[in-house]
Amino acid sequence: MSLELRIAGNLLTNRVRMTGGSRGGIAGLPSAAWYGQTMTAGLEIDDPFGDFEIIGWQTFTADETSCSKPRIFSGWITARRIMRGPYKQDAGRVIVCDIIDSNALFGFEPFRASSAKRPEEPDIERVAYARASAPMSHTPAADNGRFNITDNPVNFGPADYVTQYPGELFNSVAGISGKNFYTYWDDDEEEISIFYDLISANPLSTLAISNVESDADSTTFFPTLDGELTTDPAYFVNAILFGYLGGQYVYAENSTVIAAMSPTEFSPDQFIRTEVYRTDRVGRAATANALAQSMLVDRASEKQTITCRIRLPAAQVNLVQAGDRISARFTHLDLDTPEELPVIRRNVIPAPGRRDMYDVDLELSTAISYVGPGGGDPGDSPYQGSCDVDAIALVQGAYDETTESPPNTYTATWDSTPTEGNMLVAAFLSHTNLADPGVMGDGWEHRAVAHVVAVGGQAKEVTIWT
Repeated sequence: MSLELRIAGNLLTNRVRMTGGSRGGIAGLPSAAWYGQTMTAGLEIDDPFGDFEIIGWQTFTADETSCSKPRIFSGWITARRIMRGPYKQDAGRVIVCDIIDSNALFGFEPFRASSAKRPEEPDIERVAYARASAPMSHTPAADNGRFNITDNPVNFGPADYVTQYPGELFNSVAGISGKNFYTYWDDDEEEISIFYDLISANPLSTLAISNVESDADSTTFFPTLDGELTTDPAYFVNAILFGYLGGQYVYAENSTVIAAMSPTEFSPDQFIRTEVYRTDRVGRAATANALAQSMLVDRASEKQTITCRIRLPAAQVNLVQAGDRISARFTHLDLDTPEELPVIRRNVIPAPGRRDMYDVDLELSTAISYVGPGGGDPGDSPYQGSCDVDAIALVQGAYDETTESPPNTYTATWDSTPTEGNMLVAAFLSHTNLADPGVMGDGWEHRAVAHVVAVGGQAKEVTIWT
């Protein structure tokens, strides 16, 4: 094993111990791949001559040179504490440093330009703007093929992100869009890179985990700390009371979940558990209702995570990283057959008393994080966008006419049943002197009335519903 630690690119030759740091972080080299969350840890560096100087926000890296993917950790030095430690005289001392992983770059610089007041647009255009903006262009976040601004767009209304950080913009659209974002180290390009895509788009690790001993081989590892499942019902609710601008509220229920939870001994009719959510970043009832429904979908089940530890040879320590999917089998957790689970957090610790092995703690989850609207009023979310007239194609049409005075019955019939994705449009053309140009049934929305001049100069009126 050859573990190389560097501060500001300079190899550390002083003795270093991995600790929780000055703020109670994790002992080891942690990283996260979960909605831009940061991980912190600490180092205790011996400075026997008192001449080692460290400055905040210097880079800190850790590499295992015997692995084909050497980078274990990329991040920055933050808080420091200097203490005497075992040195009792002269300038000898110990420097305790906190380190933070590369996701910190999402919070370095806020948006200042008026362009951060975003129009109605898909999430992929919004995050593309964020990455190209000055606050992100000043960071080392590169696009090396996992920043997907092409597929699976979800539309959002206008939002104002001025004075907010890029991480807040990403958070405001990622969860609702069923996507995740984080930074990772690209070993081929040797640079910090950015992921934005569906959780299922995470790359698959070449390693696997199984607590069935007969499965173990050179790439499938028996856990040294077996899988531990944590289930959290804190956000398992079936009703949302959503407060928006002006102290107004909308209420929504998930009747399917209510039925599944009811009745109980103490609630013979319905078991309803309501979450109260308030924000002044939503100004319309339609928006609040749409977001409440999105939240109910996300909260329709309990959130589960699995933690475990595997011991890996130094040459394989980085073959599973935060952001990968890994095949996992835990027979005591109802995973009798292997299932690919995303690694949302990883921590690497040199194995005690070994120079050729690492203990790797993994946290696995399939949950999607709902993070709220963010960035001001997002409009009628998910925003459906304006119609591209040039892209309209008539699937089928039907026509009928009557010369009778209202009330009338129109009997036009389509050749086939409309399919999902079709827009239904009804238009009535009438003389302006008619008392009633037509009234549609339930489910139709009145769109427009326009006066036109027909052949012969006679004014007519067109009324449209969708």
